[in-house]
Amino acid sequence: MVITKSLNGTEETFKVEGRLDTQAAPTLLEELERMDDHVESLVFDFSELEYMSSMGLRALIIASKKVNGALVIKNVSPRIMSILSTTGLDKTIRIE
Repeated sequence: MVITKSLNGTEETFKVEGRLDTQAAPTLLEELERMDDHVESLVFDFSELEYMSSMGLRALIIASKKVNGALVIKNVSPRIMSILSTTGLDKTIRIE
């Protein structure tokens, strides 16, 4: 997994590429811990995300709590959308 971060004012974007699985999720959680406290919204760009496991879903839940729900997921493939829909996260996290 590769994470590319960019900051635009109080919005931080994490572009996640590859597999967000048991091995990669701790790296994402570490990046979330390093996120500056002034960040008010977090955007995940999943245009290059190939796979997400339950640990990846857990990381998304933790991320949404860290930014008080100001979380948006963009560029979701049908495969990843199916996972988000099956778990109900599409109803609690904004997806564009």
